[in-house]
Amino acid sequence: MGIRGKRRRSGDSPSGGADDDHPAPQDWVALNDALLLLIFDRLHSLRDVFVFSAVCRTWRAISLPTFSTLLPFRPPLLLRPVGTPLPSGVPRCRLRRPHRCDLLTPTDPSASYRSIVSRRALSHPFLGYSYGYLIFGGSRPFLANPFTGDEFFPPLLTSDELASFSCAALTAPLSSPDSNLLLCSSHFVLRWRAGDVHWSKHTLELQGTPIRQIITFNGQAFAFLTDDRLFVINFSPYFSMRQLVVPWADGGLQFWIFAPPQLVECDGQLLMVHFSAVKEQMLLSTIRVYRLDGSKMVWTRVDTLGDWALFVDIRGKSTASCSNPSRWGGNANCIYCTGPSCDTWVVLPLDGVVSTMDCQSPLFHNQFYSADIPSPVWMYPNSKV
Repeated sequence: MGIRGKRRRSGDSPSGGADDDHPAPQDWVALNDALLLLIFDRLHSLRDVFVFSAVCRTWRAISLPTFSTLLPFRPPLLLRPVGTPLPSGVPRCRLRRPHRCDLLTPTDPSASYRSIVSRRALSHPFLGYSYGYLIFGGSRPFLANPFTGDEFFPPLLTSDELASFSCAALTAPLSSPDSNLLLCSSHFVLRWRAGDVHWSKHTLELQGTPIRQIITFNGQAFAFLTDDRLFVINFSPYFSMRQLVVPWADGGLQFWIFAPPQLVECDGQLLMVHFSAVKEQMLLSTIRVYRLDGSKMVWTRVDTLGDWALFVDIRGKSTASCSNPSRWGGNANCIYCTGPSCDTWVVLPLDGVVSTMDCQSPLFHNQFYSADIPSPVWMYPNSKV
């Protein structure tokens, strides 16, 4: 459902003519707040939510107070990189540098909308997405808003700060005084606080194991390593990383072959989506979900997600969750999974089995051979529209 707002001159009729006994509204802005909220509540797509907010100041004022409460009831958008068409039979994962990005919504998979992130930005390594910004690497890392096109440039890196970074994330919205931009390599983390003129460099004692994912949960930042170790990051009184020893409650250590586990916040819980090789069939993978039990500090098996759906990019650039997906025509108790070889996404059930040899599968093994291959990423826009 799309909404367009256009101011009309006094006396104009929206339908081109209305009789005097049944006058039509002269302006959409004249709708009362109760009607506007009813309309706003029925918007299924985040794109429509943003269009609604952009109609006029009145509609914007109506939407802002309830925007953040509506996000969990709308699915995230998928930012899909698009490049030069490839010859027939060549997997899409061979594409390395996209020239534009499209936005897709699970509420209408056949429709796509152009993101206005610049082609210049897309020529840089993509490290992550958080709090409304794509994070790009290079000699001068920068952030780009895929919905407005705005770009934000932290300070340049010095020669001893340059590295091959595995991931990046904001720990809070950029406007927050608690916001930190983190760039992670195998041997150190670079930290930049909004307003600082320099980066701070923090050497890591991780035996050269890269950080795969940074996620903020319950006001704390967590680092998830490629060997499945979990660390909590502290910024005060100084930067430090403390390992959390979290065993498997079921006693059986799981392992992954091609698709690494991903952390997802869902309904106030920290979950891990785990892709495990099927015994005796290494070309098949099963999907399981674990929950961090904070009282016992163990990973506990999750049998059902209830009326929730998870959204995972197997590269770990961004993850999300959504409640009551039937509201917009989606499926509950499943995982919307995407990867470099996917044009859109695949809906995977818990404990489902997926082939790693299907070139259209998000778990297609060949796509993991190069970190430069662009990947679709799920995103919730910043609520401060």
